[in-house]
Amino acid sequence: MKPNTPPSYSKIFEIFKGSTHAAGFTPGGTYTTRDGNTLAPFMPPHRGLYVGCGTSNVAVVFTNIDGTTAQTFFPAATEIVLPIIIKGYGVPSGTLSSTGVYINGLL
Repeated sequence: MKPNTPPSYSKIFEIFKGSTHAAGFTPGGTYTTRDGNTLAPFMPPHRGLYVGCGTSNVAVVFTNIDGTTAQTFFPAATEIVLPIIIKGYGVPSGTLSSTGVYINGLL
């Protein structure tokens, strides 16, 4: 009988680092879904996200493939693995800062 093992990630890559997009990522790039939803910026293929925050609180808006969004607040000095696939993100302006947030893709 084969044991049941949880899936694991074999690769991690930068998407957003500190306050800038990672190398090779096109800021402002768009992706149009089959349903006609235009998402910006486009996310590279991934199976999950690793999000870490430095010394600043951060609000990140994640966009799903169907165009729905969810705003998530990350307090300073936190790290989390999100086993989700998203197609876009944004860091809204306001009282929370984008400096110090790290978004990494997991494959």
